[in-house]
Amino acid sequence: MINGHYGSCMRVLVYEVNAYAHQLVDVRNIDGGLQGEARAEYMLNQLKGCQMLFTLSIGGPAAAKVTRANIHPVKKMMPVAAAEALTELSLVLSHNPPPWICKLLGITSSQNELQFEEQWDDA
Repeated sequence: MINGHYGSCMRVLVYEVNAYAHQLVDVRNIDGGLQGEARAEYMLNQLKGCQMLFTLSIGGPAAAKVTRANIHPVKKMMPVAAAEALTELSLVLSHNPPPWICKLLGITSSQNELQFEEQWDDA
């Protein structure tokens, strides 16, 4: 579930997502004993290799740190099953992804859908 605040999460679920499917590739537990700046840095390290972060809420300073780490935070308005959010993301990827997603993926929005699909087929 995507159902909590970024700063108080106890684990990070890492998924690989393409235009056709998604799969869980890693579960990263969070050290609950850390606080403040130590926790913030630890959280960023747990997100290494990720391009997007789905969360129910995230504070401004934390969102800025995540963004500076080249990870795009996506806030959901209400709790949602991860599978639902990931299926929605796959659908967006398979059709006309917005420019910010194209930028994350390193493709130009002017490339046609076939080129986009070929990039994901290679992944």
